[in-house]
Amino acid sequence: MQKNITILGICFGYQLLAYTLGGLVDYHRLGEEKRKTEIQLTEEGRRDSMLFIL
Repeated sequence: MQKNITILGICFGYQLLAYTLGGLVDYHRLGEEKRKTEIQLTEEGRRDSMLFIL
């Protein structure tokens, strides 16, 4: 059964989604990538039901 739903995967989430949907998840040859990024939601982002927890 196919469903039309929106999915947001961040960090481990996108890796889990890729694996679940048949993709390959593996270690990057250059090692882990870590960084911190500050974000600000636009007015449209604040109204988006996908981002309601932010």
